[in-house]
Amino acid sequence: MAKSENPLDVYRRQQRKKELKKNKNARIKARDEKVAATRAIDEVKAEISLLERKRDKLFGKSRGDKEGDNEGDDADEDNKSGGLDSNETKKLERLRKELKIVTAASARRKELHEQAQREQELQLIAAQKTVEG
Repeated sequence: MAKSENPLDVYRRQQRKKELKKNKNARIKARDEKVAATRAIDEVKAEISLLERKRDKLFGKSRGDKEGDNEGDDADEDNKSGGLDSNETKKLERLRKELKIVTAASARRKELHEQAQREQELQLIAAQKTVEG
């Protein structure tokens, strides 16, 4: 069955694509917020190292030695899945993104904590001055 070229149908298809894109972005944002709130840096690093060890074991760390002089950058090797299947490769990419998110969230929490401590100290100093004065 061929798609009709009715302008109304074309418009509806375009609107549906926009809606799907918007929903996808909302799901990604919600997932990132949940990760930032619940995951620990050490937990994410452990999962990444587990997958990287699996990749290195299956892919072989001595790959460059066997093939001679290759002009492979470290970034190129990171992009290659090696011995990982597509799901594991996607999971590794997602974990790297999660690590960035969790690290940033941790830094924000630390900054907010320090700011709250400074404000509390200022309030304490102000209260002491009113008692003294």
